Amino acid sequence: MSELTTTEMNAKGPFTRLITRVFFRTAQVSDHVLLAPSLHYITLQGEALKGVAWTAGDKIQIRLGSGLQTRTYTPIQWDPLQGSTSFVAQTLSPGPGSDWVTDAKNGAVVELMGPRSSLALGDTAAKDVMVLGDETAFGLTLAWGAGRAVLEVAAPEVWGPLCHAWGQSAALIAKQADDAHWSRMEQSVWERFSPQTHFVLAGRARTIQHFLKALRAKGISGDRIRTKAYWADGKTGLD
Repeated sequence: MSELTTTEMNAKGPFTRLITRVFFRTAQVSDHVLLAPSLHYITLQGEALKGVAWTAGDKIQIRLGSGLQTRTYTPIQWDPLQGSTSFVAQTLSPGPGSDWVTDAKNGAVVELMGPRSSLALGDTAAKDVMVLGDETAFGLTLAWGAGRAVLEVAAPEVWGPLCHAWGQSAALIAKQADDAHWSRMEQSVWERFSPQTHFVLAGRARTIQHFLKALRAKGISGDRIRTKAYWADGKTGLD
């Protein structure tokens, strides 16, 4: 869903304004829907979003405040004619990113970079993709229309109806202390596996490392595995 990214630069004044003018686009929040507790669906619109080339899996980076601190999100769609894009954002933990999402009211001005390449399917058919990750991989799963997903989530009872509403086939595994739920995730993975399956591991770094090792142990070749860590335990963010 979201790739929590922090660009820590103590740049202000003229330099920040120059960077903003050269690299950032300006848009406005045109819609903000609370899908579930801590889960938001945000749409941005603006002239600067028109005529933009976007590929499912690309990312955008939204500036927080007046500095160059950003948070990264995966757009679900991009309309180059209307100049609009939408993404899912979460407020699972307190911090600048969650504050921005909560305060992103209709009409609020937004400065963003992108879209930029992050994860691409290439020639792989979406129906052959299995996304393996957590809540932060939800936006990526929707953007691609991935055929299958196995996600570790804090509240399956919340995510189940959302997946159904979006027509997304996902096995939702409730998180447990000390990652005791990983065995259930592995079982779900192999239940959904086919010889054509390509894996995308996205979300928490620790989970990615575990399942990358597990897939390799099963003989899955590296050219059938893509990885993207969106966050890591004890760290502010990854990009």
